[in-house]
Amino acid sequence: MITKTALKIRGFRGRGVPNSFYLHEEGSDALCILFGGWHYRTEMPLFYYSCRVLGGAGFDVLAVDFRYSTDPRYARLSDRKRQEIFLSEVRAAFAAPERSRYRRLMVGAKSLGTMALAHLSREGLLGDEARLVWLSPLLEAESIRGTLAACTNPSLVVVGNRDSRYSEPLLRELGRNAALDIMIVEKANEDLEIEGDAVRSIELLAGYVSRLRGFASASRRRRSRATANAEGA
Repeated sequence: MITKTALKIRGFRGRGVPNSFYLHEEGSDALCILFGGWHYRTEMPLFYYSCRVLGGAGFDVLAVDFRYSTDPRYARLSDRKRQEIFLSEVRAAFAAPERSRYRRLMVGAKSLGTMALAHLSREGLLGDEARLVWLSPLLEAESIRGTLAACTNPSLVVVGNRDSRYSEPLLRELGRNAALDIMIVEKANEDLEIEGDAVRSIELLAGYVSRLRGFASASRRRRSRATANAEGA
């Protein structure tokens, strides 16, 4: 059974970081941390169904939101101060779960949240075994492009070709990285939806959820093979 709670996460100057923690009461060896977007909250469709799929695959899930878009003070800050606040909250959220109890790790993010994913990767905090999910990554950012190009962690990258950041040449180049499984969603915007077509948008969501289910299940199979090999050594 999965219960919903929240962790006490303190970011910049002790400010609380909004989150939801979906926890298997019987225990789990797998953890997924999800970082929301600028406007896109973790209770919205992409994350809501991600949480359901990952929970079904045996993961405890920590879903983290950023509230900068509704805080007028944030817009008045310098770029340096905004980055300081953002990274403070990212580090605090990543450190919040008791990770010693978990053997498998997945980290996913959308748009703004992919900056968090890139930071954690560059800082070497994810380890070699973590599986990563990049939803509508900010491809205009050099830090994102460089991280994706050099990434060795198994990664699911999902991009709509109507997203303003979509770049076919760049994605073709990134596709040379064997660690990246790139999913191009036809006619979809940044939210992986087709504007004005709710039915087709739901179908696209189902396609993503199916792909995520396979990606999450692969982590379990990989861990099982690694355990079997260790026991046979």
